[in-house]
Amino acid sequence: MTWQLFIDDLRNPADVYSAAVPELAPQTWTVARSSEEAVKLVQKLGMPTRMSLDHDLGICSNGKGGTTTDIVPTFLRWLANEFWDGSAMVPSYIIHSANPVGAKNMDSFMLSWYRSSEMQA
Repeated sequence: MTWQLFIDDLRNPADVYSAAVPELAPQTWTVARSSEEAVKLVQKLGMPTRMSLDHDLGICSNGKGGTTTDIVPTFLRWLANEFWDGSAMVPSYIIHSANPVGAKNMDSFMLSWYRSSEMQA
């Protein structure tokens, strides 16, 4: 199944892409408002082909605010290290976070995942 995952606690795809990248706004995205919701969607639908990632997702279910270690990066680590079996392609991604440090960390993680997947091929 081909699908696209949009992770953001407040915004919708049209909010993010209408002005900046209008060709992405009308595409069908499946929206997750938390890392927990994103995990459930992946378990149900399989590996997404594209992800659009926000870093800071507000308050998560354990009561902590979104930080570098407990929100989207946790989902990305789960996706790469526990869910991904090497048979599916690593999803393409767009980072739409306004947090420059968080965006850089997510980009670094994804680039590392891409490199490691190429070494396995």
